[in-house]
Formats: sequence, C-alpha cells, structure tokens
Amino acid sequence: MDASTARTTWPATAVSLPKVRRLCGHRGDPCTSSVYLDVDGAHRPVAATYLQAFGRLADELSRRARATGDERTVRSVEGDVDAMRTWLEQGVDRSDTCGVALFSCAAEAYFDVLQLDVPVHDEAAIATSPRVRQLVERLDEPAPFLVALVDHAHLRLLRVHDHHVEELPSLVSPPERAVDTSTEIGSWERHRAEAVRTHLRRAAHALDDAAGRRGAVPIVVGGPDDAVAEIQRLLHPTTTSLIVGRVRVRVTAAAPEVVAAARAVAEHAAHRHETDLVEELRQRVTGNHGAVAGILPTLDALAQRRVALLVVQHGFTIGGGRCPACGHVGLDVPRCPACGARNVLVDDVVEVAVEE
Repeated sequence: MDASTARTTWPATAVSLPKVRRLCGHRGDPCTSSVYLDVDGAHRPVAATYLQAFGRLADELSRRARATGDERTVRSVEGDVDAMRTWLEQGVDRSDTCGVALFSCAAEAYFDVLQLDVPVHDEAAIATSPRVRQLVERLDEPAPFLVALVDHAHLRLLRVHDHHVEELPSLVSPPERAVDTSTEIGSWERHRAEAVRTHLRRAAHALDDAAGRRGAVPIVVGGPDDAVAEIQRLLHPTTTSLIVGRVRVRVTAAAPEVVAAARAVAEHAAHRHETDLVEELRQRVTGNHGAVAGILPTLDALAQRRVALLVVQHGFTIGGGRCPACGHVGLDVPRCPACGARNVLVDDVVEVAVEE
C-alpha cells in the first residue's frame, strides 16, 4: 500500500474529543494496526533513532499478527507496516511535533496519522479499532474554563484553554456623579443603588451569554462580596450551576495574575469532582444502587448496554477477547459465551471498553 493514499494528517496539535471519536468509529477488517512513536528531538535527536524504534514496534505487530493464526490478518498487518514505514521515511517535521500516532488497515486501504504536540510512549497493537487509550489519557489535561470578574461598574470575562487566554469583550458602566444629575440630594443614594443594580443585571445577561457559547465550561468568579452575590442571584440557573469557585483578585488585575489564581481554583474543583465521583460510585456499589465494580461485572454491564458512566483507574490494563460476530467483550476465553463464535484476542479489554 502506498502511504500517500487514503491518509489524513494534521499539523502538530492537541488531542481533541472529536478526533478520538472519529478514530473510534473505524472498524477494520480483519484488523487495525496502531503505533504510537516518540519522535521528540530531545529524546531522539536524529531520524534514524525513531526509525529504529519503529522497527522494533513493527516486529511486535508482525508477532501479534502471526499469533492470531489468521493469514488475512498477517497480510494486512504486513501492509500496515509498509505503509507506516513509508510515511515515516518521508520525514517528520519535528519543530512542534513530540509524537505521532499511526493507524492502518491495509486490507481496506485505511491509513491515518495524528502528529501530536504532546509526548507519547512507544506502543504497537492490533485490534478491530484504532488503539486510542493514549489519546484519551491526554484528554485529562486541564479543561478550559471561564473567569468572570465583576464589581459595581465593570464586568471582565476571560476564557482560558490550556496556555491560551482570550479576553472577551468587557462591560463598563461609568458611575454617575451627583453633580451630573438633577436628582434631589435626598434621593441620590437610591439613584446610585439603582444604577448598580442595572449594571449587575446587564453583567448577568452578558455572563449568561458567554457561558452559553462554545459549550458549557466551569466558571470562576471574583469581585466584591456584594457584587458577586447579586450577580449569582441574577444568573440563569444553568450558568449558576457552572460556577466552581471564587478568586480574590482585583477586576483590573493583570491577566497572568487572574489566570494563575483562577486556574488553581478550577483544578481544585476538578480534583474534588473526581473524588466525589469515586466516592459516589463506592457508595452505590456497596448499596447495590445501579453501579458495579470489578472487571467482570463491568464487562457484563457493557455487553448489556447498561453503562452511562465508566470510571477507570489510570494505567489499568488487562487482556481478553472480543467476539467478531456479536461484539461481546470478555476475559481470555476461546469462545464467545453469548453466541459461541471464536474470540479474537485483544491486548487490553479496557481499551475496548473506552471505545464503547
């Protein structure tokens, strides 16, 4: 197979959920070969070093293909190795690429590559679908969040994603002075209080609008206590539910100071959410309230399509088998317990579960 055909590549980029979902949607017949290769110049200064590493991974793919005893799989994997080697020998622009992920099914003329701006560890696998676990693990990197700083006359919004900070249009309501109005002296304070309420209503509307754009993200708020309390009262309940914490910074503080303080709050909230999720899972398993734990009960639930949320310990792997006829996934048994077909061995049933 010519590696220049049926291939898709991107410039070095971060891992995104749409890309992972697209890869999970592919089903190779008889199999899909997956290779992750570290091409970081800090680890492998010349191309020959990562090509040698690929040679070892190619040998591993061939060994696994022969172990299946299926001639179609052996021939397809041979084509996969040729396609991957041809692509790599064309050269990788490593100015902003740390790792590459290559996926191929020569029998179906399928070839796909991701050039990544994050490190990967060398890995080779064959299965029905592309191996995506390393990509999924990269999705655990800091999620984007929104910062809203409000006081009696200003609203400042910053959207933070990884190291990129976008300052959204701000809202400024210049305070009126007593000398600028014809308000009677006795009612000035009431007039000023109404101006502040008007500003906060406008600020709440602007924050609702910002929170509804580009998908829901956690929100960190900051500002004087009374202003923060009032804007939270005025926000739509959906927006309020996204608020994860508070920062003590001035509305006019420099962006790096704001982002550093808000990031600490957002990361603490994310960690707290994970901890709460695991604790809830433990309680529901103990009380037999719609949750299971352990590899076999979890695989049974997946087979019955009863899984709404899957929680996996980082780094956990276990081998098993997948039925090519009905898709049942289980531990290493020769035949599918559901339909009796001969199982195809898979290196990691957790990988298959993640794909599901």
